[in-house]
Amino acid sequence: MAQFIVCHARKIKTATGLLQVARHNLREKVDYKTPPSWISRPQLVVLNKSIGAETSEEVIKLRQKLIEQADLKRKPQKNAAAAVEFNLTASYDWFVEKHKNQIHGFLGDCIDFISEKYGQVLSSTIHLDEKTPHAHVLCVPIVGDRYTSSEFLGGKNGLRDLQQEIYEKVGKKWGLERGVEGSEARHNGVKEYENQVSKEIAFERKHGVALQDAKYAVKKLNELKNMTHNDLKTETIKMNVGGYKTWGELWEVDRKRQEREALDKKLEEQKEIERQKEKELQEKKLARERERLEQERQRQQQNRNRGGLSL
Repeated sequence: MAQFIVCHARKIKTATGLLQVARHNLREKVDYKTPPSWISRPQLVVLNKSIGAETSEEVIKLRQKLIEQADLKRKPQKNAAAAVEFNLTASYDWFVEKHKNQIHGFLGDCIDFISEKYGQVLSSTIHLDEKTPHAHVLCVPIVGDRYTSSEFLGGKNGLRDLQQEIYEKVGKKWGLERGVEGSEARHNGVKEYENQVSKEIAFERKHGVALQDAKYAVKKLNELKNMTHNDLKTETIKMNVGGYKTWGELWEVDRKRQEREALDKKLEEQKEIERQKEKELQEKKLARERERLEQERQRQQQNRNRGGLSL
């Protein structure tokens, strides 16, 4: 099956939008104890990397600094894009048999290519804690002494040329094919992206298995049921210290964790149903006992009334 290098570019229209994207990329305010649904591999946060500005506020300040240093002929127009973001990855299947160092190497080559071709980099990040490993590069669209996102991206044929160049300089090296020209696949805005991934993760968490690996999970289910919590803890420690050779092994451990959590959740739900049934049963028993006692009280009262009349 063909495996492709993937490179998307988009304009970030406002400074507020840039701040939100930077927060997303730099994982600000993300609680990994209770991560959002789009963080599907929270244990792998230790494998994330970032270069350049380390906070969203630093991204905004660096943007302003680069604009000042450029000595522009005229300041950016109000409707000018605040930044350009490049999203870099490959077909999911390509990552499965790759060592984490190879993944970092590939995504690092992508970042280097974008940095050398365009410059004006605000921050670069590598994410391995989402569904598919990928990288983000944020740039300020400055060309010489002009602030222009269209010219920065190369004009009419710029994005098409970008696909060919990144394939020639990076894709070939890593055994990947050029992306399909004219593809309608897009990396949407942060909110749209989160919603899209959330739907996939919702299925994964509901069923305890990734959609494309359902058949494999069924095969491994009995093995999973025999894995204790201590086993999973050991696997997680092994993963964090680099005890695995490939992304596929890392992914499998994380998948087992999610499957086990799903099984535990179903078990807890079943226990809660049983507790609720027991509670309802006890309430019915108490209601019947109260009814019996009330009937007994009424009989005794009637007997006392009859005794009084006979006198």
